[in-house]
Amino acid sequence: MPKVTAARIALTALIALTLTGCSGAAEEPASEPRSFAQSTPTDTEDAAVAETPTPAASTGASSADDAGYLAEVDRRTRPGTILDQFSDTELIAMGHEGCEQIGAGVPLEDLRLVEGEQATEYGTWQDTSAVFNSALLNYCTELIEEVP
Repeated sequence: MPKVTAARIALTALIALTLTGCSGAAEEPASEPRSFAQSTPTDTEDAAVAETPTPAASTGASSADDAGYLAEVDRRTRPGTILDQFSDTELIAMGHEGCEQIGAGVPLEDLRLVEGEQATEYGTWQDTSAVFNSALLNYCTELIEEVP
């Protein structure tokens, strides 16, 4: 049990570090409100992910895992980020890609999941951090202890 507690503390510190400068206040009204978890599917693949209670064939995750992941991504990002350009299906694929890369030994500092993302003035990758940390909590919890 202490090993899990230490891993959770380390994860919390990592999340806080990667989100430095991000208020996380998704409650502020935006010109175009967004919510990944409650968005209306725009194509048949999105509809399958949003409406099917059985595991999704393309990702291996249940729709409950996907909904939790998308809600967490939404919670960790501010309106107007580059992530607004991606569909739920694309975001889900990014999360699984992050799990696969970290599981394969890619160093966390080399992880890039969001095409077109620019580093902040502090050299952090805010959207990649939001995507990966959300995936870590919903898709690949077994990697929590391995993430520095």
